[in-house]
Amino acid sequence: MHYQDARLSLADLCAAGLRLRSIEAVTIVREVALQVARGDVAGVPSPHVIRIAASGAVTIEGPVAAGGHL
Repeated sequence: MHYQDARLSLADLCAAGLRLRSIEAVTIVREVALQVARGDVAGVPSPHVIRIAASGAVTIEGPVAAGGHL
């Protein structure tokens, strides 16, 4: 995997001791909520499957239990 393609989960970032600023946390939550509202994600994902790319893109990679709509 190239550095530009690197994606880390929120759980990995937390385990590494990274603390998000308020604006960063709100931006991630907003993007995840939009993906859930659009139906791109079946339910609310856990921090283990929410991935942040080096570009700042937020993706969901992994299983998400259905039914956890916002």
